[in-house]
This record gives sequence, C-alpha cells and structure tokens, in this order.
Amino acid sequence: MEQSYDSMYWKALRNVLSYFNFPPLISKLVLNCVEDPKFALIINGRNSNWIQAKSGFRQGCPLSPILFILCAQLLSNAFAQISYGIKINSNGPRISHLLYEDDVIMFFEANKNAVKKVKEILYSFCNWTG
Repeated sequence: MEQSYDSMYWKALRNVLSYFNFPPLISKLVLNCVEDPKFALIINGRNSNWIQAKSGFRQGCPLSPILFILCAQLLSNAFAQISYGIKINSNGPRISHLLYEDDVIMFFEANKNAVKKVKEILYSFCNWTG
C-alpha cells in the first residue's frame, strides 16, 4: 500500500470521487488542491527551477491520508464482493482483510481458487490506482 500512496494516479482519484458520488463542485475543489502541484527548492538561498509532480499523494498534505483512504476503500469493496475469508464465530461475518496505515493483512484459505481470486483483485487494484 505504501507504493500506491506514492504513485496514485490523479485519474484514479477523479474516478474514486465520482464512484462515491461526491458533488462535482467538491470534487473540483479537492482536485485543484492536490492535482499536478509544482515545487521549488531553496538551495543556498536561491530558488531552483520548478519541479512538476506527476502522481502520488504528498507527505504532510492534510488531505492526502483522507483521499488515500477513499482510494483504499476500492480494495475493501472488491474483497467484500467475494465470499472468501475467515469467520471468528458462526454468526459473524467473514473477515477477508484488515487495513492499517500502509499495510494490508489478508485472511484466506490456502487453496488455488482463493489465491487466484485474491491475485485478480490485487492486480485490478494496481491497475485502477496506477
């Protein structure tokens, strides 16, 4: 998940905001705050040339963790659509994964079908997010 935080496509963020039905005005304001930033460094008292960021959430930006959680929700939604995982008790729901910061813990049976399905989901998530 750390790599997806650093390399999330802006297109993926646009799609996530649309997927969760954010109002167009809010989506536009959010994207204006994070999309295609330019940076300049001060080296020995002089400004460097502008550096254009291509993708990824910025460390220290207060919006970045919230937006990343929205994007990570795509992974949770994909896992929720399959019936794999473990049950803590007979009446409880299946638990397929836990997300914590930039880590993912997945709980699945060690069989070929489960591994194939998890691999498909992870591959799709990588394609969605860049």
